[in-house]
Amino acid sequence: MRRAMPLLAVAIAACTLTAVATGAQTTAPGSCFAKLGGKIVSIVCPAKIKLASLVSNAAGAARTNPYPLGQTVLLPTGTWKFQFQAANTNAWSVISAFSAKNTAPPAGTVDVLVTLTATYFGYEGGAGGFGGGFTDFTNLKAVGTVHNVSYVWNKPGCGTIPNDLGSGSSLTAGAIVTGNLCFQVPADDAASLELFWDGGTSKGPFFALH
Repeated sequence: MRRAMPLLAVAIAACTLTAVATGAQTTAPGSCFAKLGGKIVSIVCPAKIKLASLVSNAAGAARTNPYPLGQTVLLPTGTWKFQFQAANTNAWSVISAFSAKNTAPPAGTVDVLVTLTATYFGYEGGAGGFGGGFTDFTNLKAVGTVHNVSYVWNKPGCGTIPNDLGSGSSLTAGAIVTGNLCFQVPADDAASLELFWDGGTSKGPFFALH
């Protein structure tokens, strides 16, 4: 024989919820009610709930939240894995010592020398590899908060640099190389400079250099 167990049925009868798109939040202003013991009673509305966006809050997804210096990151394309190890934001002394043929950066600009380790996961010596003059690296750009424009490592370039990754070489799948790229940028952008991948439908991921 089953014995009926008394249950206290509490159900939300009415509650106004408003979505706030800009902050990805839901709030519960106004009056809220619940059914308690067969009666409708007024209750305190549920507290504000913040719905986090996994995309916007993920590390590397935005300029405001770049991957930290030294972290190894597999690009969304699956072709490259990057680890940016160091950045010299005023590298003229290093570059001038490496080759007497190099010329100083124009007034108001600096040479930013970035050291990275790159692992290639593309086809054996095929398209998208280093054999095309680092085709993929043309999508690696820099940006600062002062001028808010993108800079490419080979335009205008810093001259002849040590361990130049931009010189190009043929790699097989799984090969790992370590070397430098150099960005010539306005001096006032150097302190806030970040790198980002510009090879997909949207810009990113982003990489901190400080």
